[in-house]
Amino acid sequence: MSVRASALELVLHPVRLRILQAVAGRTMTTAELAELLADVAAATVYRHVNALLEAGVLKVVSERRVRGAVERTLALVDDAAQAGPDEVRNMSEDQHRQAFAVFLAHQAAEFDRFIALRDEGSMPLFGYGQTILHVTEDDLRHIQDQLRAILEPYLRPRENDRRRVSLATLLIPESSSKED
Repeated sequence: MSVRASALELVLHPVRLRILQAVAGRTMTTAELAELLADVAAATVYRHVNALLEAGVLKVVSERRVRGAVERTLALVDDAAQAGPDEVRNMSEDQHRQAFAVFLAHQAAEFDRFIALRDEGSMPLFGYGQTILHVTEDDLRHIQDQLRAILEPYLRPRENDRRRVSLATLLIPESSSKED
């Protein structure tokens, strides 16, 4: 995806971000999305789904007739909603701030939705924390490669007893400048 402001705005809209998170790693119908995002008007969900389809971030993987209407099953287009390293480097400070603010707001909203459920059965899967690492760029690439390998088997649904868990990461290096 390009880092033009319009592309960033497309993916960083709070409702569209929730749609992308909901569809990640699975397929869903638009009706299932509307039901999952019950706090968002169904018409709004459908409008945002159409914007993501037009942008090539979502794709229709199947269609079927249901009571005279066409029900679409959607999937996320691999890596369509992610900026690559070169694109990230070319983002302006304002684009980074906007992306980070949406990321934090999305995490806070997901946290609030979870806490409001008071689902004691899910508490063992819940947590948050911070770890300080001492790495070189090569170390970090190695860690990321290892994490991808470790996480790969868990990115797609398998058995019915598996639960979806959101894993968010944030890397903020200390300044390399000696003056800081």
